[in-house]
Amino acid sequence: MLELHGCYSIHPHGGGIGKSVFYAYFFQRFLKEVDDTWIIAMAYRKNHIYKATVFKDDGKSEELGFPSTKDIGMAWKMAHKQGKKVFFLCDGPPDRMLSPMVVFTSPNEEWLKEVKKDHSTLYMPLWTCEELKEAAFALGLAESSGITDEAVEARFNTFGGVARECFLPTEFMEETKSELVTEIDGISNTTELVSLLEGRKTRMVCHRVLHYVPSESKRTARTKKLASPFVVEKVAQRMLSVAKNTREGLRTALDGIPQGASLVGWIFETGAHEGLQRGCKLQARLLQDNDIPGNSDINDVQLEQMFEIAASPQPDEFKLKDLSPAAAMRGPYHKPESDQFESIDGFYLPKMDSTEVTAPELVTWNTSNRLILFQMTISKTHPVNASGIISVLKKLGLLKAVKSNPKQAALVFVVPENIVAGYKRQKITAEATESDSRQKITAEATESDSVLSVKGIGPQAGEKLAQLHIRTINELNAAIDAKTLPAKTIQPQAITSLRDMRDKTYSEAMAKIPQYVCSFSRTEEAASD
Repeated sequence: MLELHGCYSIHPHGGGIGKSVFYAYFFQRFLKEVDDTWIIAMAYRKNHIYKATVFKDDGKSEELGFPSTKDIGMAWKMAHKQGKKVFFLCDGPPDRMLSPMVVFTSPNEEWLKEVKKDHSTLYMPLWTCEELKEAAFALGLAESSGITDEAVEARFNTFGGVARECFLPTEFMEETKSELVTEIDGISNTTELVSLLEGRKTRMVCHRVLHYVPSESKRTARTKKLASPFVVEKVAQRMLSVAKNTREGLRTALDGIPQGASLVGWIFETGAHEGLQRGCKLQARLLQDNDIPGNSDINDVQLEQMFEIAASPQPDEFKLKDLSPAAAMRGPYHKPESDQFESIDGFYLPKMDSTEVTAPELVTWNTSNRLILFQMTISKTHPVNASGIISVLKKLGLLKAVKSNPKQAALVFVVPENIVAGYKRQKITAEATESDSRQKITAEATESDSVLSVKGIGPQAGEKLAQLHIRTINELNAAIDAKTLPAKTIQPQAITSLRDMRDKTYSEAMAKIPQYVCSFSRTEEAASD
């Protein structure tokens, strides 16, 4: 970044993700790294300059009162007269391009067109949920504002990776959520929605609904995505309520539009949930592990399995923290409340006719009544985290039983008809584990040994731990056991993750749970429109 020439533009999705903070960081870092350079920092509103300060290389600064283009020019001439280089730093799109210049701005189509030919625009990524939790912990928001990990997850599920909304004082939450719904309700039809998704000019902007994100291949390219699971659901419901759209009609309108994939996924998943709640027969195919000798010789007929799903008069929607063996008295289909639930989208457990169920009783019941875990997806590849499966099994009291005999459970991928034939066995991603030995480990920790693999430990906490010479899970546990870890070094969530950590044989057992694939009939789906 020290060899800057021309004009560079840095764009967040549309405000609220920390543009001003990054602007300040960039300024401080540039000031520290560059010699013999004056920085002219400017702030623009509606392409008009309203603030400007000249920062000189001797540490002095001069604020320009009621600045104009002429004032900026005079400052530039003064710097060059003293043999200094000049660097322009702008908050907001300027009225003209100078060089060298870096512009921090929310997406502005006119400005983007202006700088497009220079290929010098970078797009800031959104926050992840884990990053937001770490930031909230670092800022002490749980104590000062009641913004706990659970609150951050709920807000992330509603607003997406936008720090401003996710850290908003609680009293403003409902109003902000209402404004988001109002923006969604302003989308009048599927044609307008498609235009928004594809980036074509419309009468609406919808920065709350649609977020710019950097392309996976390079930060100088952008794409759009719907902000959150809440937004996906509300947009789908809005589109289904106008012009008498059906799910099939909406799916057809979004066909071939990558930015609409989350909507298509919601339509498919919702239909699948409803079908499973009504009860159905699923013709599934066992997904073979072809690395096992002889498996590749088995034909498809031998792999077929019929799953009979009984109707659920009152489907059970659960939170993981409340899940227990008593779930067997409800359902028999169970759906998590949160759209951010890890690894599974629902499970089926034949109902027990009892007024009370203990874990041992459920283990006995499970020997002849298989637990079926469902994952709905429109993707050909869908890795599953072992930790999510383990969490559900542990809450049900079935973890050790399934570890001993993985065939007491089944993992069923429910996918569209057009991809079921070629669907392959999916990867089960192992959870973080301790090393097999408690012996001293070198500083070069493996990925599974690293403290960064513990849920709740992000880069900032990892850096703090490294300063304490703690890089591995074993070293962290040793510090906790010896009570030498300073208070508030890591989040409570990380402590819980460490406490619940199991040896690698549990993840290995989850990978041995039989996997199946089945399609969900669009005829059944359409019946619920």
